[in-house]
Amino acid sequence: MKSRGRLQRLSLDFAKAADAMRTWAISEEDDLSDILSSSRTLLAHFSGALSRYSSIQNVIRDNMKAVRTREESLDDLQRRRRRTAASVESIRKKLTRMNQETKAFSAQTDALNTSCEEMRNLDAKIAREQSTIVAFKRKCTKNWLTLKFGGLAECC
Repeated sequence: MKSRGRLQRLSLDFAKAADAMRTWAISEEDDLSDILSSSRTLLAHFSGALSRYSSIQNVIRDNMKAVRTREESLDDLQRRRRRTAASVESIRKKLTRMNQETKAFSAQTDALNTSCEEMRNLDAKIAREQSTIVAFKRKCTKNWLTLKFGGLAECC
């Protein structure tokens, strides 16, 4: 946010300088007045370009936040998958030590089946997210680079 504020202030400084040149040009002779008028036009254009460049920084930031949000979501899915895998392993160990005639055996078997199903669902979600996140990152990167360099080109 600081750089955006600095760019806005710089844009305002150039706009003020352009206005000051216009005032100065009025009181000068024709040859200097023409030069000052042209210089004012250039400064005003550059001021506007800086202002627009500054305003696209929020769009760029939003693009980067969207990528980070997707990556954090994928990390969360992977953490849940690791916890579920640990749970499955723990239940399997209990079942191997347990006699089939124990009262809790069927409950543990059901818990194992439920955990295995949850793990398969998480695997599918992770695979789907991993396959789409690359294209999403590419799209967002292209978008913010286009904005960034388009804004820089406009300043030139």
